[in-house]
Amino acid sequence: MFSSTATKLQDEASNDGRKIVDDVKEGARRVKNDVSDTAGAVQEDLQDIARRTGKQMHDVAETVEQNVADLTGAVRTKIKENPLQAGAVLLGIGLTIGLLVRR
Repeated sequence: MFSSTATKLQDEASNDGRKIVDDVKEGARRVKNDVSDTAGAVQEDLQDIARRTGKQMHDVAETVEQNVADLTGAVRTKIKENPLQAGAVLLGIGLTIGLLVRR
């Protein structure tokens, strides 16, 4: 009788141990899936941010390029309209830089 009770308890303990192991495995599988899903979502978000940032940088570069072209055109126009004044300004800038560098 004692042997049968011991065997019964041993079987129950073994079953309980297997259930605990199965529960731990299932929990680990769920965590793995959750981490994988989260990593995928983060990757998609980062790709979207990179895409939007790249487009914004491209837009800024185009705007800067256009502004430089506009300013270059305006300077050329002013030089053509007032060549003596432009020459005098450049001479003054050159003298100023020369004096600063000489010190």
